[in-house]
Amino acid sequence: MSVESVEDRAAFFDPDEFGSAATYAKAAGGSAALNGLFTNPSTSVELGPVATIDSNPSFLCRSADIPAGAVGGSGGDTLTIDAVIYQVLELRPDGTGMTRIELGR
Repeated sequence: MSVESVEDRAAFFDPDEFGSAATYAKAAGGSAALNGLFTNPSTSVELGPVATIDSNPSFLCRSADIPAGAVGGSGGDTLTIDAVIYQVLELRPDGTGMTRIELGR
Protein backbone atom coordinates (compact mmCIF):
# COMPACT_ATOMS: atom_id res chain seq x y z
CA MET A 1 0.00 0.00 0.00
CA SER A 2 1.32 3.45 -0.94
CA VAL A 3 1.76 6.17 1.62
CA GLU A 4 1.15 9.04 -0.80
CA SER A 5 -2.21 9.91 -2.34
CA VAL A 6 -3.12 10.33 -6.01
CA GLU A 7 -2.83 14.10 -5.49
CA ASP A 8 0.62 13.73 -3.90
CA ARG A 9 1.85 11.85 -6.98
CA ALA A 10 0.62 14.65 -9.27
CA ALA A 11 3.34 16.97 -7.91
CA PHE A 12 6.04 14.75 -9.42
CA PHE A 13 4.65 15.20 -12.93
CA ASP A 14 3.92 18.93 -13.15
CA PRO A 15 4.99 20.10 -16.66
CA ASP A 16 5.93 23.48 -15.17
CA GLU A 17 8.49 21.71 -13.00
CA PHE A 18 10.11 18.57 -14.41
CA GLY A 19 7.24 16.65 -15.98
CA SER A 20 5.97 16.43 -19.55
CA ALA A 21 2.46 16.88 -20.92
CA ALA A 22 1.12 14.18 -23.23
CA THR A 23 -2.10 13.09 -24.92
CA TYR A 24 -3.17 9.44 -24.78
CA ALA A 25 -5.36 8.53 -27.77
CA LYS A 26 -7.23 5.23 -27.75
CA ALA A 27 -7.60 3.45 -31.09
CA ALA A 28 -11.24 2.78 -30.15
CA GLY A 29 -11.82 6.53 -29.81
CA GLY A 30 -11.36 9.13 -27.12
CA SER A 31 -8.30 10.73 -25.63
CA ALA A 32 -6.99 11.99 -22.30
CA ALA A 33 -4.37 14.50 -21.21
CA LEU A 34 -1.60 13.01 -19.05
CA ASN A 35 1.30 14.51 -17.14
CA GLY A 36 4.30 12.31 -16.49
CA LEU A 37 8.03 11.76 -16.80
CA PHE A 38 9.22 11.07 -20.35
CA THR A 39 12.51 9.24 -20.80
CA ASN A 40 14.17 8.28 -24.05
CA PRO A 41 17.48 6.56 -23.35
CA SER A 42 19.48 5.35 -26.31
CA THR A 43 21.80 2.39 -26.68
CA SER A 44 24.60 2.18 -29.22
CA VAL A 45 25.53 -1.26 -30.53
CA GLU A 46 28.47 -1.93 -32.83
CA LEU A 47 28.47 -5.08 -34.93
CA GLY A 48 31.79 -5.01 -36.72
CA PRO A 49 31.86 -1.98 -39.03
CA VAL A 50 28.14 -1.32 -38.53
CA ALA A 51 26.84 0.74 -35.61
CA THR A 52 23.20 1.14 -34.66
CA ILE A 53 21.48 3.32 -32.11
CA ASP A 54 18.31 2.06 -30.49
CA SER A 55 16.03 4.01 -28.17
CA ASN A 56 13.61 2.75 -25.56
CA PRO A 57 11.22 5.62 -24.80
CA SER A 58 8.81 5.36 -21.89
CA PHE A 59 6.40 7.58 -19.98
CA LEU A 60 5.78 7.22 -16.24
CA CYS A 61 2.43 8.55 -15.00
CA ARG A 62 -0.29 8.03 -12.44
CA SER A 63 -2.37 4.93 -13.18
CA ALA A 64 -5.52 6.91 -12.35
CA ASP A 65 -4.86 9.24 -15.31
CA ILE A 66 -4.78 6.51 -17.96
CA PRO A 67 -8.14 6.38 -19.77
CA ALA A 68 -10.41 3.39 -19.14
CA GLY A 69 -10.08 0.82 -21.90
CA ALA A 70 -6.49 1.77 -22.74
CA VAL A 71 -4.52 -1.12 -24.23
CA GLY A 72 -0.92 -1.63 -25.23
CA GLY A 73 0.58 -3.92 -27.80
CA SER A 74 -1.22 -4.24 -31.11
CA GLY A 75 -4.27 -2.31 -29.86
CA GLY A 76 -3.27 0.81 -31.81
CA ASP A 77 -3.27 3.30 -28.92
CA THR A 78 -0.86 6.25 -29.20
CA LEU A 79 0.79 8.79 -26.91
CA THR A 80 1.73 12.22 -28.27
CA ILE A 81 4.55 14.11 -26.54
CA ASP A 82 5.91 17.41 -27.93
CA ALA A 83 4.09 16.80 -31.25
CA VAL A 84 5.76 13.36 -31.66
CA ILE A 85 3.37 10.40 -31.90
CA TYR A 86 4.50 7.17 -30.21
CA GLN A 87 2.83 3.76 -30.36
CA VAL A 88 1.83 2.37 -26.96
CA LEU A 89 3.64 -0.96 -26.80
CA GLU A 90 2.84 -1.96 -23.24
CA LEU A 91 1.22 -0.63 -20.07
CA ARG A 92 3.15 -1.66 -16.95
CA PRO A 93 1.37 -0.77 -13.70
CA ASP A 94 3.72 -1.13 -10.73
CA GLY A 95 1.09 -1.82 -8.06
CA THR A 96 1.68 1.48 -6.23
CA GLY A 97 -0.57 3.67 -8.37
CA MET A 98 1.98 4.38 -11.10
CA THR A 99 2.19 2.99 -14.64
CA ARG A 100 5.12 2.95 -17.04
CA ILE A 101 3.97 3.21 -20.66
CA GLU A 102 6.50 1.54 -22.97
CA LEU A 103 6.60 3.39 -26.30
CA GLY A 104 7.78 2.76 -29.86
CA ARG A 105 7.82 4.65 -33.16
